[in-house]
Amino acid sequence: MLKKIFVILIFVILTTSFNYAQTVFKEFPNIYKNIHSGDIVSLENGKIVPSQNINANSVLGIESNNIINDSNSVIHVFSSGIINTYVSNINGNVNKGDHITTSSLPGIAKKLNSQGLSIGEAVQSFNINKATRYKNTNIYIEKIPISINIEYLNLINGASNIYPFSYNIGNTLGVKQINIFQIISVLIILFISIIISVTTIIKNARDTVKKTARNPLAKKGILNHFYFKILIAMSIFTLGIILGYLIIIF
Repeated sequence: MLKKIFVILIFVILTTSFNYAQTVFKEFPNIYKNIHSGDIVSLENGKIVPSQNINANSVLGIESNNIINDSNSVIHVFSSGIINTYVSNINGNVNKGDHITTSSLPGIAKKLNSQGLSIGEAVQSFNINKATRYKNTNIYIEKIPISINIEYLNLINGASNIYPFSYNIGNTLGVKQINIFQIISVLIILFISIIISVTTIIKNARDTVKKTARNPLAKKGILNHFYFKILIAMSIFTLGIILGYLIIIF
């Protein structure tokens, strides 16, 4: 019975985790009305607001595909994936591969030059010819695709301290980033594989003792069968580890 549950659970997890591992978002009520699709947003006093330097520590992600209606305004905040994001040339033009961070402008990103919070990596370079001038300043703003990966970077020393908890695990395993759904999926798979393996070993150990006591002459064949069952149990455990690793890297 446990084996059947294990197979079904693996199928469900694999068909969902791989689909959503690269793009993760949550819905929030749009209490703050000045949020636009492409803005970096933070959580402040229980409300979703445009991110600035002053609230950079509470960045949640990037708003995209804002849904507005008269009765229930909702925003989609993406914490993973490639999302079109407003960036500026406050710290210089953003080139492909540059990290971006919050700026003094609400919801607008700038290039991360030294150390601080990184919202993600630019997938495309900033093109000032396509950008829009911000009021009567020398600041220009353009929406370009960003690969979201919220982390703290020290570009001077080449070191990074990733947060939150789920990102930290990904860094330890050599993975760029993982989400909480992947962590839960891996833990479930490992737990079930351990239970099945241990149960198989204990059950077959008892059966081996009983069969050997009833028929000592068949001891060699009984032990060979026991070793075979041990091999199956270890294979199930190994499969759990492999599946867990595949869920993380994908």
